[in-house]
Amino acid sequence: PNQPGGYSSTDFASVQPTTDNYKNFLGRIDYNVNDRDRVFFDIRDTQYLQAKNDYFGNGITASWLTRNNIGGTVDNVYTLNPTNVLDLRVNFTRMNETHPSPTAGFDASSLGFPSYLAGLSPYQQMPSLSFASTTSNTSYSDGSTGASLLPSQSLQLFAKWSSIHGNHSMSFGADLRQYNANFTTYGNSDGNFSFSSNAWVKGPSANASSTVSQGQDIAEMLLGLPTSGTYDLNVQSSFYEHYMGFFFQDDWRVKKNITVNLGLRYDKDFPYHEKFGQTVNGFDTTATSPIAGAAEIAYAKNPIAQLPASLFKVNGGLTYPSDGAVYNQTSNLFSPRVGVDRKSTRLNSSHLGI
Repeated sequence: PNQPGGYSSTDFASVQPTTDNYKNFLGRIDYNVNDRDRVFFDIRDTQYLQAKNDYFGNGITASWLTRNNIGGTVDNVYTLNPTNVLDLRVNFTRMNETHPSPTAGFDASSLGFPSYLAGLSPYQQMPSLSFASTTSNTSYSDGSTGASLLPSQSLQLFAKWSSIHGNHSMSFGADLRQYNANFTTYGNSDGNFSFSSNAWVKGPSANASSTVSQGQDIAEMLLGLPTSGTYDLNVQSSFYEHYMGFFFQDDWRVKKNITVNLGLRYDKDFPYHEKFGQTVNGFDTTATSPIAGAAEIAYAKNPIAQLPASLFKVNGGLTYPSDGAVYNQTSNLFSPRVGVDRKSTRLNSSHLGI
């Protein structure tokens, strides 16, 4: 405690700022190959770091966030002849979002935890501890549980052909894209241990209070007797999705001051897929479990009276989408466009010859 008030939730005060650092870089080059060929190239990069909630100055309660983006575009406009122009473009963007743990690399065995926790952990960090209450009846926890890696990227191929025929200015083209997203969420990679009852410290008296009183959760922690615990070993996932769009538009100049716009666009989004086939779409309670045989043999050696060995069945298992899609959808969207552009001519004294 650094404030007066004794044992309470308000006897410690910490003023820790949230810092947001952001950098942005942009660059572009235009190159005229000749009178008919124009090329431009741009590159972009952003860097963002946020740090907050480091109440004790040791990283235990802190959280970090980074978002770094990099991308570029190459565009080529080529004039085939006075009435036909071709535009080709490639666009790429990648965002690397991470939530690193400020205690990354921490060895839990240094606090007396079993060495196998750190040995099995895919991402070593300080274990998470949660406590039941304080005098203000609020919970408290420390340690890190939100570490994750969330990189994603997009690739676009775009082409447009523009052609002029008399009073018609027509354009048609295609827009093709691929999206990728990867997820690695570590969770409680070194365990979460909850001290939320007084079961271990309330004493032998049957009249002892069943509620957690002041300090009993801390006493359980000092004894190394948690109420419950979890340990996460999460799999990584990698998703991808494709999109395509086709469009046509005719700007028809009906009169000198009236232009009619007629167009149609077709969009199609394909389903997301998980690259390694790790998605599930349900649980079948009647499916035969691969461990059923071994489990039934083991149970038959030491059954309980309430359930004869002949009735002990181990059924159930996860089901997987047959085509690997995370979801199925029929996206076939037609978007028409109709517009009229009318330009008025305003006369002044010079036009009238006055």
